Amino acid sequence: MTSPPGPARPPGSPVKGFSDLVHQLYRCSRAPGTWPEALDGIAASLDLRAVALQWCRADGRRLQPLRTEVNPSGGEFHRRYLSEVSDSRNPRFAMDRLALNLGRLVRDEDIIPDRSERQRFRSALTPIGLGPFLGSVWRLADGTFLTLALHQAPDQPEPWTGPQRELLGEWLRHLEQVLEISASLQRSETLGRETSALLDLMPQGICLCGPDGRLDWANRGAQRLLDRQSPLRLVENRLRPLSAQDQVRLLQALEGGRETFLTFKGREEGPGWQACLRPIAREPRQWLLILQEIGKPVAISPRALEDLFHLTPAEVRLASALCQGSSIQDYAAARGLAVDTVRGQAKQVFSKTGTGRQAELVSLLFSSLACLPWRGAPEA
Repeated sequence: MTSPPGPARPPGSPVKGFSDLVHQLYRCSRAPGTWPEALDGIAASLDLRAVALQWCRADGRRLQPLRTEVNPSGGEFHRRYLSEVSDSRNPRFAMDRLALNLGRLVRDEDIIPDRSERQRFRSALTPIGLGPFLGSVWRLADGTFLTLALHQAPDQPEPWTGPQRELLGEWLRHLEQVLEISASLQRSETLGRETSALLDLMPQGICLCGPDGRLDWANRGAQRLLDRQSPLRLVENRLRPLSAQDQVRLLQALEGGRETFLTFKGREEGPGWQACLRPIAREPRQWLLILQEIGKPVAISPRALEDLFHLTPAEVRLASALCQGSSIQDYAAARGLAVDTVRGQAKQVFSKTGTGRQAELVSLLFSSLACLPWRGAPEA
């Protein structure tokens, strides 16, 4: 047997702390782990045995629960329900009945019209400790459904008094707003993850930083570059060039308000890195920082060359080499081919691309989608 709930508030008595209930409810939009606390609050205010929210998907003629949140004090009642009744035998989950009651506050009489079926179902719930029911169901933006089930004790002297229904109606209006906020936040989080994943495809280092050089976010390309500790590194999560002169230039650029281009030198003689700083927000000020290794060959997608210009694999290899500065003679020697053979391939490349010289070919290909800087493209 389960332990009985605490002393019930007299039916119709005023509810205290409604603003606290609403505050708990809105917290759930940003902290889903607080749903049990919010449900416990409304259960205590309405003298309910159990309050359950279930996120469901439509599976043929029934809803199938994907996730369930129950008020902690009603957890034992819900466990017994799952063990002795189960969602699969719950007539409230029939889609044809729910479709007529979306967004409405309903009783069992509204969704289980057959009296004998309704009595059998109630007879199964009463020994568990679940009495008079009110509930609702909503269709969410992603096509799933959310159901709410509220149960009083079986021996409730006056089921669902006017003040209780009035408070519940107000709470449900806030619940619908919380669902809208949650959906909006979920869409924003999904968009943020997808945007991060897209930026991770870029070989350039892309960062967001504050006016003091504090690093707020970096894509994988930037993380890879900064991990090398040269010529720009992270010190206490702040960008610090190795060169003192470069440090002064970086801070001056961050203090300014315009797009700035910088070059960072490493410890050894070499080309170093180039950087572009661009302001993207004023309050608080935030900067977009793009890092690029100087002299790194541009990666060209072989598939793009095949699809865009109908080049054969051999012609793709030659076009890529010509774009990296190789001559026909050098390419022939490197591949072990006759120069005349390579000249014939080059003639086909020029014909298919509508160019006549190597410089024209390079200009065309570097301005085409074949040179989109995805990390998936081969890197030289």
